[in-house]
Amino acid sequence: MKNGIEILHSSLLLPYNEICHGFSTRTGGVSIGKFESLNLGSTDGDSRKNIKENQGRFCRALGFSTDKLVQPVQVHSNNVAVVSEPGIILNTDALITNIEGIFLSVKTADCAPVILFDPVRKVVGAIHAGWKGIVKNIISKTINVMETIFNTKPYNILVAIGPAIHDCCYEVKSEVACEFDYSEVVERNGKLYLNSVLAIKNRLVKSGLLLDNINDIALCTSCNADKFFSYRRDKGQTGRLMTVIGLRKEKAV
Repeated sequence: MKNGIEILHSSLLLPYNEICHGFSTRTGGVSIGKFESLNLGSTDGDSRKNIKENQGRFCRALGFSTDKLVQPVQVHSNNVAVVSEPGIILNTDALITNIEGIFLSVKTADCAPVILFDPVRKVVGAIHAGWKGIVKNIISKTINVMETIFNTKPYNILVAIGPAIHDCCYEVKSEVACEFDYSEVVERNGKLYLNSVLAIKNRLVKSGLLLDNINDIALCTSCNADKFFSYRRDKGQTGRLMTVIGLRKEKAV
């Protein structure tokens, strides 16, 4: 908790002082009703004034101002952008940078936020990983871009998977389930449930990451109504969580 804002951190990434990262919860903001209280996304029904105030509170709690934020307009694609300055990035679901002082973000309300850090090459990334993006190989594509542009070695990459809907709640139709490995789908009482976190881990490992370098926050957005927004649980009328990662600027000696 900082200034009334609850932020979750990955135990895997927290020891690295050169990065700033955090997963928001829904507490500490000014939004009301279905968007109560820290709605960080531009969703229909909440005011821009509220969202701006909420984003300011969240960013200040992490130690930077909103003008340092990179925000993608997410479209459930496999589009990956390498960015060098803050601002809005259209039609993108993954961001990568090696620039200090800017902070990558993704917004979610059931889809999995995935953040990456290469401590050797000093590169960070953020992925919005819904089932469509996973099927379109956004995970492997992001890793490939890090390898190609920054000479990152996959075995050096550290990953944290944030709060997302889990297979306890993530019922899917058979046409969605068939896009995934049988081990990534759970059948209960004649219904199919997707384990999207396992699907993400499997694709990370297939891309060369070490399983010990992957940390799952292990919290279901749908189960925890007091802590998280959930598109599925709230039937589309809900706010958005924000996940952030960035390289801190080194202080001059």
